[in-house]
Amino acid sequence: MTLGFGRGISTLGGSAINNTTAFKYYRLLITKNRGSDIGVPTNITQLAEVGFFVNGRTGDGGGLFDTAHLSLVNSTFSRNIAGCTNSSCACSDAWCASVSNASAAFGRGGGFFSGNAPVPETFSTFLTIAANSASQGGGVFREVFDDCNWQFSIIGHNAARTTSAPEPDFHGNPHSLQREGGNLFGNAAGVTISTDGGRTGLVLPGQFGCNGPPNCDPDRVADPKLNTLQFNGGPLPSMLTHFLQGISPALDLVPFGSVPTGPTDERGFPRTRGPGPTPSADYGAVEIP
Repeated sequence: MTLGFGRGISTLGGSAINNTTAFKYYRLLITKNRGSDIGVPTNITQLAEVGFFVNGRTGDGGGLFDTAHLSLVNSTFSRNIAGCTNSSCACSDAWCASVSNASAAFGRGGGFFSGNAPVPETFSTFLTIAANSASQGGGVFREVFDDCNWQFSIIGHNAARTTSAPEPDFHGNPHSLQREGGNLFGNAAGVTISTDGGRTGLVLPGQFGCNGPPNCDPDRVADPKLNTLQFNGGPLPSMLTHFLQGISPALDLVPFGSVPTGPTDERGFPRTRGPGPTPSADYGAVEIP
């Protein structure tokens, strides 16, 4: 199903998704909307195998503006812009590092804005967030009062248009709940560093004794070596993804025992294709052969 070219589904009068009851979307494309909200459901909202492409918003959350109990898995956010108007919600290059007719509007979270709510929680697993643009937090902006756990995700090749304190990929704490898995950041400026001995916050390999599962899965900071957005197989021709290059540091980072039940990627392909008797999985929305 595609929600695009305007307002998509709405129960509150605007944007692509804006519901007040729990729901689940599977294999969904959200594209070319001007405002993509999720409201505050009473239960956890689940999004699986969803592509957020070429969306824009005058304020925060170019691809997704969230104030919900939200579970995201196997999804891609690419070429979304926060802080734009209709005439400026367009990327001028493949990685959205420059924006056509860039407006003066301030917007946070080009791909994804996770906002404060009475009891917000965000669980994000196997995401690729790349080629998005915002004033601050080009990929993701997280407000400080919501609980979250991000794991096995790639946040890189995003752009921040604020030059004074650029945070191109991520603003906030990726692990404000107990750490369950690491992530790969292209740029760690703006990411909250751990201050509690590695339980939450950014932790690099070797810090606080964090050397890998089962005790602690660290984060990494490196160029994720992604290819540009294109069709890389799957059940739908409109399912565009960022394939990992053969030299990507995101390859085979998830041990077999840490792959969640039902190990498939955004395209429905098997998650564990690494070498050896207990193959490992890749970070991000797509597993390469």
